[in-house]
Amino acid sequence: MAIPPTGSPREAADRYKGRPAGLPSDTKDLQKIHGINIEDLDDSSFTLDDLLEAVQLPEGKIADLQRIANQYHIFPLGPLGEKPGEFFIAIADKVNGKATDFERIRMEISAIEDVIPDIGAGTTKYLQMNEQQFGELVRLCLNEEERKAYIEGREQDGTSIKESMLSMIANARRQGASDIHLIPVPEERNVRYQLALRVDGILEPQRLWYTKERAEALIGALISRTDIDPTKKDPQRDMFHFSEEDLGESYGHLRDTNIRLSIINSVLGRSAVMRILETSGREFTINAVGCNDQEQDQIELLLTSAHGLILVSGPTGSGKTTTLYSMLSALNTGKRKIMTLEDPVEYILAGLVQTTVKSDRMGFYLEHLLQQDPDVVLIGEIRDRDSAKAALDAANTGHTVFGTVHANYALSSIQRLYDLDVERSVLADTLRGVIAQRLHRVICDECKRPSAWEKAIAQWGVKLDIVQTQGVQVYEATGKVNEGEKEKTCTHCLGRGYQGRSVLMEILLPSGQVQDAIMSNAPYKELVRIAEQEGMIGLPIKGIIKVLNGMTTLQEVERVLGRSEVVLAADKISAYLAKRFPRP
Repeated sequence: MAIPPTGSPREAADRYKGRPAGLPSDTKDLQKIHGINIEDLDDSSFTLDDLLEAVQLPEGKIADLQRIANQYHIFPLGPLGEKPGEFFIAIADKVNGKATDFERIRMEISAIEDVIPDIGAGTTKYLQMNEQQFGELVRLCLNEEERKAYIEGREQDGTSIKESMLSMIANARRQGASDIHLIPVPEERNVRYQLALRVDGILEPQRLWYTKERAEALIGALISRTDIDPTKKDPQRDMFHFSEEDLGESYGHLRDTNIRLSIINSVLGRSAVMRILETSGREFTINAVGCNDQEQDQIELLLTSAHGLILVSGPTGSGKTTTLYSMLSALNTGKRKIMTLEDPVEYILAGLVQTTVKSDRMGFYLEHLLQQDPDVVLIGEIRDRDSAKAALDAANTGHTVFGTVHANYALSSIQRLYDLDVERSVLADTLRGVIAQRLHRVICDECKRPSAWEKAIAQWGVKLDIVQTQGVQVYEATGKVNEGEKEKTCTHCLGRGYQGRSVLMEILLPSGQVQDAIMSNAPYKELVRIAEQEGMIGLPIKGIIKVLNGMTTLQEVERVLGRSEVVLAADKISAYLAKRFPRP
């Protein structure tokens, strides 16, 4: 580790960047990650209290962080330069018991990632270290011989890899990630792996890189906890959870976490993705899905069906499993036998008989499952003729059957079943409802700002000359808040502008006219016309409603549905806005 340079903080930063006055360009990450305002990092000395105030931590964390910083005289600020793994570190020189001066040094994460494995998971990890970890980090970073001995000892007993694996997952959970990606990336002479997290549906590359050797060791440690065969070249996946021996005292909070590991061999090496599945504290209720009152009433009406087929459609990651589990939980009163065929079972629901079945075997297993005398059946995916026929047969013989199909909209789900050669008359008679859905990010209430939305929506082709736009309030996501004359990163959403997700739902409850159209093999556009005439509200309109209710943004609706889809729906959006906000 380099010796801290002398001089002012700005001079120290300039020395490392090799350019004249001014902080490095990507110090904007300081604002994004920690809420540090660049103007606060000037040449003048400032106290620890000043720094803590600039960081804008929640009150509950300030005391802990202040105690740590006072004890070890060290405070991390953020990334330095473009090279991954370099960070600003603040070192406090104590004068009369008061922190009066901070200097930045450059630290290579690769030199110390084995000391505290979770240090490499991003700068936010610094703020979440306990005193013992922080003290160990400082001691070992300042003493090269001790550090080497420590690393060698950890490598001999495998602790380093195991703790890196656990800390990577723990950090992902803290950031609210649903997936962890280990991505092989080519360089001039070798391959490195980058860590990326999917948070609220968006893939966020992290400032952590592994050597190929270390990444392969991490992936190997993950594989060893599954039934995946490391000698096979085919794509594989499996589920596992950590043992008590793995977790110890430090990672006991991962006890309720299952990991679904997916492995595929690329030309650069294994690519690994981990889906994080929290098994405790997860609430599967219709109310928790995020639908509005009308949608909740429609779903509850669906659940009163004595028998029939109920479909949920949408792309991967659109929340289909959550919606299905919520509906099954509502039916799980102890008076019905509920059985599922899933690929794989993601969450265990008490009172249900759940079975993991490969997707191409769903139809075969469903025929045998019906001999178990179920009242309600979930078939994870209807993907071929056999599973479609078995699902309709079950729905037509007194069972309530839930299933998913790969289709973007409610009525295209019906088209998908047409493609699987189902009998139109049987489908018309048994279909009780179809839910097509997407997940959208929810705008952060703390930093959202009014938007000049007319220009943005006009680019979709929406006609505003028939709409009274005055007084219509729409918001944009900023990720920033104003404090006096300064603009700082929002600590509520960590600068993302959004926090959490909710659902867009298009619900079809087939009327007699829709059933007649299905039986007569009506074309898709005719089905859409009839369904909307009977009250179905499409996803683009549902998105606009969420925007007008202040829950999300036009940009997010476009991202979720796609530019082409909102443009195609421009006339319908125009008509909806004109009806809701008519010109006088």
